[in-house]
Amino acid sequence: MTHENEAAEQPEEEVGVTTVTVTTKCLNIVEQYRAGNIHKGDAIYEFAKAIPAGEDESAESPGKTLESYISMLDDWDRERTLSDADEQHGEVREEEPDGDAISKGHKRVQRNDGDEYDAECDEPIHRRPKINTEQFPWNLIANYVLDVKLAKLHLLNSGAAPEFPDSEWKSLLSGLAVNLDAVFSGRYSTEHDAKTSHEIGDFTISTREATVSKSVKTAGDWFIAWNQASAATTFAFLHRNRECQDYGRHILDLFAAFAEEHHHLILNYDRAVRKRVALRQNLLLTDLAEFGDLRVQFLDV
Repeated sequence: MTHENEAAEQPEEEVGVTTVTVTTKCLNIVEQYRAGNIHKGDAIYEFAKAIPAGEDESAESPGKTLESYISMLDDWDRERTLSDADEQHGEVREEEPDGDAISKGHKRVQRNDGDEYDAECDEPIHRRPKINTEQFPWNLIANYVLDVKLAKLHLLNSGAAPEFPDSEWKSLLSGLAVNLDAVFSGRYSTEHDAKTSHEIGDFTISTREATVSKSVKTAGDWFIAWNQASAATTFAFLHRNRECQDYGRHILDLFAAFAEEHHHLILNYDRAVRKRVALRQNLLLTDLAEFGDLRVQFLDV
């Protein structure tokens, strides 16, 4: 082979090497951008430096080559945007699935202010907070009965608990009907209650139970006892305040409507009502329609 032929073949070999080198450099720049190591403007600048000016008209022009690599950057931007949107959408669905909007087929769009909007009526759809079912009032008894002694200890040590017999605190926190005779006796008793001991962990707590020496016999006796029972009930179950007040007025109306010699019937009716409410747990003292049979049994004279 002559030196002339070798010289003729050399440019073709250099062109091949140059093309591979440019492609390798540009793809490496794309990978650096995908990894977040360089900014988009810097990547385009590196492309421009790596792509030589084309002298062969049959080859792809430098402008088209540059455009093809920039398209790779744009494709990565779109892919990353869609991925972020899917993650955010998944978090919203896990936090708060809204069945009403889904069932109606309404589309939601996101505004810059953070609220979601209904695409059809352009009205804001505010996100609802999660519900903590443990804070429902009807879960209080379920919580108290897990450890009635400890619950009573915390209530009494709060510094705001009303005066109430120890034995009746236990009944109240256990969801049982309060014995108004014991409450009334404790109100007027000057004797020490019977001592009982409770062990809580490494501690022993001594309390005294009221001795029933007096019983509720009149309307006045009942209201003295009920006011104390109502105060203790609303202290442990704040949501029952209105219920206790309305029930007290109901019994007052009955005392006013009946002659005094029949007041013992009202006392029996009251015991039966409070017993049923304690046993059912789905009734309020003010659900008077549920006590029609008791009214007939105890109050029809």
